Amino acid sequence: MDNAVSIQAQCGESFESFKADCRLFATTAAGLWEPLRVRLHTALTKCARQTAEDQVAAAVQPMRGAEVRAECAICLMELCGAPCVVFQKPRPYARYRPTGRASWRSCDHFVHEGCAAPLANRLCPLCLTPWTQYERIPSIETSPREWFKTVDVGGDSKLSRAQVAGALTTCFPLDLAQFDRKVDEMWPVWDHDGSGYISKREFFAPNGLLEYVRAHLLRDVSVPARSPSLERDPAIWFDHWCSPEAAGRLTCQQMVRAVAKTHGLTSAESVERCRARLGAVWAFFADVRVSAASGETVATTAISREAFLRPGGLADGLAGRLSFAAFVVGQEPA
Repeated sequence: MDNAVSIQAQCGESFESFKADCRLFATTAAGLWEPLRVRLHTALTKCARQTAEDQVAAAVQPMRGAEVRAECAICLMELCGAPCVVFQKPRPYARYRPTGRASWRSCDHFVHEGCAAPLANRLCPLCLTPWTQYERIPSIETSPREWFKTVDVGGDSKLSRAQVAGALTTCFPLDLAQFDRKVDEMWPVWDHDGSGYISKREFFAPNGLLEYVRAHLLRDVSVPARSPSLERDPAIWFDHWCSPEAAGRLTCQQMVRAVAKTHGLTSAESVERCRARLGAVWAFFADVRVSAASGETVATTAISREAFLRPGGLADGLAGRLSFAAFVVGQEPA
């Protein structure tokens, strides 16, 4: 009997000790997991943001000897060629009353309306900022007041230099570098009070931004430079799409852009398919280097002019002399 009581007491003590250990472990694990969870979420968000920037900012590089115009981050076509939208979020109530608008822009990026509609994650493809709705940019010629309200990022009835340049290069076929210089030149004329912003009054004033747009941009129509023939002269084709800053190399995303524009891929689906398929074969054609850690030969993220033009290289593949050319541009075999 005494032995039974002793065993029961020991079991009880062991069970209570076990529960205490569990509570301690749970508390410790929670304390360890929370910062780990935060770090993991931060790392994944940074990785996703960098991937989006690589697909857009790294892909849209100046072309040698050609105009560079604002492009949709999703389909890589010129923004001025189709209706564009801005992403919006609900406007805080404290700032809702002055203008009577229920929402304002969530970021300063533009995409084609047809490309924004399928975005199920409600995140800007460039900066990953959440949005709740999108709004088409009105015509500055027929609805200048609505145009001003729509492109106004802060909802404070004033436009910054970057907002003006971004909005006008979206609406008109303008070379990005040249128009940036023009904005710098004309800004003191448009910004009458020197505040660094263009107010609504300054926008409509004589010699203001709207008057400049009506006098110059609505009348000027320039023709973009055509891409050289990849089949006839792949060397000139490579130089056309390679920027001077790239030191004679194209990344995979820059190659996707060049291929998409050369073959006239106009839909987001076709560009994404081209990106995936070219990425699948990229390691076979890109430059290689020896890994310092493992000593193994690995593919780099870029391809040089020499590697592109070598016999059996990527130039031969994209020009149709290898069997995967139709595969890359999305033409399924019959």
